[in-house]
Amino acid sequence: MNAKLLGALCLSQLFCQGFLAAIAEVQKHLCPDMSQHERVLREGKQVERTIHSGRGSFYDYPLFLMPRQVISDYTPSKREYDLRASIGWLDDKVSTLPLNTSSQRQAAESYARQFEELGMYPNAALLYKRLLDVPKYLSENDSRRDSHLRGDYERALLCKEAQDLLVFKKDYTSALTKADSVVENISSSEMDTLSKSYLLNRVLKSVIDKAVQFAAADSGATGDSVTKYRRVKSHAEELLTTWKKESECLGMAQELDKTALELECGGKYDMAEKLYKQALQIRRKNLGDSNPETLAQNADLARISVARGEKEQARAYFEDALKELRKHPNPGRTYSYMLESYGDMLDKLNDKAEAEMIYEEARNANKRLAGVSP
Repeated sequence: MNAKLLGALCLSQLFCQGFLAAIAEVQKHLCPDMSQHERVLREGKQVERTIHSGRGSFYDYPLFLMPRQVISDYTPSKREYDLRASIGWLDDKVSTLPLNTSSQRQAAESYARQFEELGMYPNAALLYKRLLDVPKYLSENDSRRDSHLRGDYERALLCKEAQDLLVFKKDYTSALTKADSVVENISSSEMDTLSKSYLLNRVLKSVIDKAVQFAAADSGATGDSVTKYRRVKSHAEELLTTWKKESECLGMAQELDKTALELECGGKYDMAEKLYKQALQIRRKNLGDSNPETLAQNADLARISVARGEKEQARAYFEDALKELRKHPNPGRTYSYMLESYGDMLDKLNDKAEAEMIYEEARNANKRLAGVSP
């Protein structure tokens, strides 16, 4: 065979292999049911195009909408940039940050998580420790909240110790052992997928990657130990890839919700319900049945039931969600939003007395969030 032709064939084969590998890499980042979700979304988009262009304005939107958490693309670098810009002022104020009200304490917990994402572990550990030393904060919640906060503190402290071992003592073996414990802590926590991803991404970069590099460059390290260290890194990377898939699925749920709302406003209730249920399926699979974000989907389905005149079904959607939210250790704003949406629905159905009872519960929930006794 002509040498040039053989060379061209080899290059072509290498190109094909690279192309197939690239496709496999992309597919690896898609959740297993993504093709089904995409198909249903396309169906919804086709129906959406049939809706008159004048529909879907602000005034056409349902009264009792549930605000949604925005699931962004998995972009840790952009996230890090945004966090540094927003939290830089707090770097030298961690030890004096006021923790007098419930809202201040909740803000402090959020700041601690952000410090973790930035790899500023001493600040994170100090804030978590200060929160644990405020008995009132723990009494505002149940034992699960106490357990979660202690887990957060232990994780941040492990990260700080691992970083110190690596930077100051060059002890990569001990650093990796602690980092491996951090990976398990993050993996077993009840945090949402994106939070897990951001925290693990930082641990991977700031501790695990560097420790493995030190081990590989150490002439005294045995082959077995280097292999063991690389397994720690590989495990963390596999988890990160899995959570990235889940994040992309949640992004699809947001897209389904957006299209479903347009269909709902255009009176296409059957197709809107189909898309809402598809989004609910994604959230149940990735977040769990009792997650506030999953339960918030009930408000969407309740609106569809009201539009069809199925009042009891609409009530059931709200009551089922509220039953779970009342048991949740930290439902955040979702609980009060759900109550307000339920009250709006009851008011729209002329159940004024019951609506006022629900509104009162919502007001009390908002007061608790603000640190004010109901």
